[in-house]
Parts: sequence; C-alpha cells; structure tokens
Amino acid sequence: STLNMFRSFYPKDHSLQFALLEGDSTDSTFEHVRNFADVVVKKDTHKPQFPSERSIERAVHLAQLRNLLTQTAVEHTSPDYIFWHDSHYMSNHRLLEELLDYLSFPEIDIIAPLALDSPNSFYDSWSYRDLNNREFTKQPPFSESIRNKENNLVEVLSVGSVFLAKSEIWKRGARFGNTDNEKFLFHKNAKDLGYRVWLHTGLVTYHI
Repeated sequence: STLNMFRSFYPKDHSLQFALLEGDSTDSTFEHVRNFADVVVKKDTHKPQFPSERSIERAVHLAQLRNLLTQTAVEHTSPDYIFWHDSHYMSNHRLLEELLDYLSFPEIDIIAPLALDSPNSFYDSWSYRDLNNREFTKQPPFSESIRNKENNLVEVLSVGSVFLAKSEIWKRGARFGNTDNEKFLFHKNAKDLGYRVWLHTGLVTYHI
C-alpha cells in the first residue's frame, strides 16, 4: 500500500505518523485503517452533490474536512512537518524523503511536486498558481514561471493536493478555506504570514 511504502522508505532518524480521514464506507475500511494509522478521523458526509468541481459549496465542504483532519493530527501528534497527500494520487516511494530534504533550506516552508495525469497533462492545474496568481495550464509548459528554468525549484503562490509543509504554518493560523479552491487559501494564508511556497519540477505525483 501507499502508506506502507512511505513508512518503508522514510528516513530512520525521523518519526512518521499517519492521520487518515475516513467516511461513507460500507465495508471494513474504517476498521482496517484504524489498525494501521496513528490518528483516524471518522466523518460521514453522505456523499453530497455539487453543481461543479469549482463550486464554493464544494470547496467549503472539503475545507471543513481538511481542517478537521489536520487539526486533529496536530493535536494528537505534535508534528514538525505535515505531509498532505490526497488518496487519489500515486507517488514515487521516495517522494516524501526527497521533499523532506528541501525543508532544511531556510527559504523553503512548503514544497510540492508536479501533479499530473500523464507526462503531458497537468491534473491539478487550477490549484497551482504562479506569483502573479495565474493558474497553471493543462498542457506543457504548464506555466511561464517554469519555462526555461535552470533548476527545478520555482517559487509559486500555491500548490495542490500533495505537499510538505512546516507544521508551524498551521499553528499560526493558515487554514483551508472558502474560495473556489480550498487548497489555494491555505497557501495564500501561508504567504500572508511570510512563508514561501515552492514547486519542484523534477518531482511528480500522478492522479489516478
């Protein structure tokens, strides 16, 4: 499983704890994750329907769930870092280890990989925005901010559903929120608090 994979390849000098949100299952999912994860939040949503993927109602709903899980995890585990990874992504087994290396840089507070459907198709393009608040595009080069970059690190305004962040950002008040993209507000909050958000164009997670 993805969780076992991250656990197996996580640096041995760090402690890795899992916090999972589970809801609306009709099988043994809850019992299974409860035996595996350090923190499990049970929240049935009754599968609400929304007019579009970018509706405010959907963003508010998802923000509440994301904030609930993160707050519970912070209260129960006191982490130094939070690795947010939505369940509909598949990542390389060394992604977390590679991202963690970059948080030792003083200018990097949040870092994320590219989020693709395929090598030439960006999935989470509307969550990723450059420093001028322009959304990434579905097709290469995805953003002018990464065209012809000499290195893989690009400072951005926001990233998507897979990222590593210093937990102090959450503790200082950054939250997922009620824009048409709940993830954007977390990263915008972080920027407003003086933190910097980065994209690593040499690392990729795939939507499945």
